Amino acid sequence: MNISVRLELKKRKVWEEIEDVISSMEGYYYQKSGGPCDVLILETDENFKFQSISSFQASAIFLTSERVDPGFLIQALRTGIKEFFPQPIKKEEVRSALLKFKEQKEQMKSTEKRRGRIINVIGSKGGVGTTTIAVNLATNLNDLGKQVALVDMNLLFGEVPVFLNLESAAFHWGEILKDISRLDSAYLMSILSKHASGLYVLPSPGELNGFNINGASSDIDKLFTFMQSMFDFVVIDGGHSVDNTSLKGLGVTNTVFLVTELSLPCLTNIKKLLWKFQQLGYPKEDDTKVIVNRYHKRSLIQPNDAEKSIKKRIQWCIPNDYSVVTSAINQGKPIAEVERDAEISKSFRDLALEIIGRRTK
Repeated sequence: MNISVRLELKKRKVWEEIEDVISSMEGYYYQKSGGPCDVLILETDENFKFQSISSFQASAIFLTSERVDPGFLIQALRTGIKEFFPQPIKKEEVRSALLKFKEQKEQMKSTEKRRGRIINVIGSKGGVGTTTIAVNLATNLNDLGKQVALVDMNLLFGEVPVFLNLESAAFHWGEILKDISRLDSAYLMSILSKHASGLYVLPSPGELNGFNINGASSDIDKLFTFMQSMFDFVVIDGGHSVDNTSLKGLGVTNTVFLVTELSLPCLTNIKKLLWKFQQLGYPKEDDTKVIVNRYHKRSLIQPNDAEKSIKKRIQWCIPNDYSVVTSAINQGKPIAEVERDAEISKSFRDLALEIIGRRTK
C-alpha cells in the first residue's frame, strides 16, 4: 500500500524536514502535484481560515504552525484535525503520525467488503432506558468478538460518552455531515472515539452550531451505509419516540428495537410507533422488535397482556435491577463490568448471542 503525501508549506526548512521524513519511509511518496491525496500536511498562520479545510481533497489533514495557543488548537480539533506538529518540527512526531494513518488505512482495507447489520434502538418515551440498552447491547456484541460501532443520535442531549466514561470524545457525527464528501475509512476512524473495550463510539453533537438536521437525511443514510461496510454491527441510540433526528437512518436500518416498559403510556406509544412505521413503509414489520425494559414478574401488566394490546410479540424482557444499572451509569461502565453474574448482565449477553445466532435454548 502506497500513501501519497502532499505538502502545503511556506517555510523552506519545514518543507525540507518533512520531505526528508517522507522519503525515508517505505510505502510513502511525496505528491508534487495538486489534487486528491491521502495525507495533506498544511502550514497555517494567524490569518488562516478554518472554513477552508473542507476545500482540500485529502483523506487526512495534518497541520503545522508556530502558533500553539489553546484557542487555535481548539479550532483545529473542532474542524476534525487530529494531528498537529508545532514548530520547530520534530521528525519523530511526523513519522509516528504517518505510520498511525497507514495502520488505520490498512485496517479499513481489510474490512471494506464487510456488510454489517444496523440496529436502531428507539424508546417509546423518555426515561425507559433506551441508552442503557443501546450501550449494553453494543458492549456485549463487542465482547463476543464482533467489530461494533455505537452511534448516539440524541441531538444535543446524547449521553453515550457519559455511560462509557469517554471524557476525550471530542468529535461527533455533525463533523462528518458538514462535508460528507470527505468521508472515507481513514477520516471516519479519526472521528470515532475508541472505548477501552475496543468498542467504537460516534457521539452526538453537543451544540447545533448552525447544523441543520432536517436537511441531512440522505447524508445520514450515507454515513450509516458506509459504517455498515466497516463494522459487523452498527448500534444506534435513537433516543425516545420518532422525531426528526431518530427518523434519519431508519431507511437503511436492518433491525429496530422499540424499548418499552409494561405501562399503559409506553404501550400506547408503541402502538403509535408501529402505526407510524406502517405509514412510512419502513422499517418492515418483521424487522421491528419490541423489548421490555425493567421487567419484574409482579408487574400489573404482563408480557402476554402487552402483546394483546400492541398486537405484536415481545422479543425480549430485560429484568429490573435498579441498583446495578445505576451503579454502572454512575461509574461510566457497562453493566457486565460492574456485576457480571447479575441476572441483567446474563440477559444482555443472551440477547447479543441471539442476535448473532449463537444462543442455545
